Amino acid sequence: MQQISNEDRPADSGTDHSNKGSRLTKRDVIGGAVMVIVFAGALSGYYVYNYITKDSARMQFWVSFMFSFAALVVVAIQATIYWQQTRFMKQQAKTVNKQLKLSRQAMRYSEAAYITVYRAEITKRLVIGQVTAAGIEFINSGNTPAYDVRCFLHFGIRPEGFMFSREAVIAIPGTVSTAVIGGHGATLKQTVHSNSVVTQEVLDEIGKDNQYIHVWGVVLYKDVFKRNRWTRFSLMLSDYLTSTLFDAAPTCNDAGGED
Repeated sequence: MQQISNEDRPADSGTDHSNKGSRLTKRDVIGGAVMVIVFAGALSGYYVYNYITKDSARMQFWVSFMFSFAALVVVAIQATIYWQQTRFMKQQAKTVNKQLKLSRQAMRYSEAAYITVYRAEITKRLVIGQVTAAGIEFINSGNTPAYDVRCFLHFGIRPEGFMFSREAVIAIPGTVSTAVIGGHGATLKQTVHSNSVVTQEVLDEIGKDNQYIHVWGVVLYKDVFKRNRWTRFSLMLSDYLTSTLFDAAPTCNDAGGED
């Protein structure tokens, strides 16, 4: 199965650290408020002492001013606290949304269909004058079914490591079938035949200049998340005289693609 890279996961510790560093603590708020009140009290006291002549008016003015200013400071502190809480809640909401997005992405990869080649072998020996065939068994190692599975299969002699594109395989006439493959290791068996009968020239060609029997093709399918997926494969039989099982060719084997 495909896994989510650790690079895509949110750095929780770094986010928490930045939040703690940017938020005002209760001690900061109280200390700042006391300093502001003391400064305002001293400034208003200086004004009262120098510009108001009556003693009774001085005290009344100073007390009234200090109560009003203290009330203003309290309102400012409450507004600051609400602003900090709102900012923190927004940051938390962003973190939660990011985690949910990564969780949905991880679920798609862990639950979606994933088709690969499980086994391939010659089912009909190479006999001069007859068509030969190979059986290919595909497996869905995902937890959910693969729908609208279309297999485009080809059989022939090709040089080791030959390259091909998905578009080219689909465009060339070959064995095409449509099916559904269930999840949890369900398999689908397909048979692909050679395009022509076996001749002595064909047998002589096998093994020369890295020419070997190959089965190759493309599997197109849809997963439960309605995504178009594909698997490209290339299998090679290096010694048809002693073995009937195909091995993976060195090129063009990739599964779990998405369009």
